[in-house]
Amino acid sequence: AQGSNEVMVPGTTECPAGMRSDYVGMLMSERLTHHQSTHICVDGEAEATSGSSSGNEDGALLYSVEIRGLVADDGGFYDNGVYEELPCVVCSEIRCPVLELEHGTVTGNCSGAIGDHCMYES
Repeated sequence: AQGSNEVMVPGTTECPAGMRSDYVGMLMSERLTHHQSTHICVDGEAEATSGSSSGNEDGALLYSVEIRGLVADDGGFYDNGVYEELPCVVCSEIRCPVLELEHGTVTGNCSGAIGDHCMYES
């Protein structure tokens, strides 16, 4: 969503209010024992592009980020041995077209963002 506010939300497939989903994917990063890297959301519908290589190009290897399931009991928490991959969603701000009029004047904030308040005077 070029030119708009974009955010990656880990651990869910839903966007916050006032935002739309650009894509849903899997939260990924380099292996824990490799160099520290940023977590990214890799599109779940991603496809290889022409010229892609399946060979070693000395780039980063991506691994899905997993959480371990913990279960509460009387003695505290215990590991249930279940690992789950974390989903993510990339969201962008919903914008309306900027209000443009041939006649009259507009006052207020008419940028197209949700919640803008503007008034038309003829």
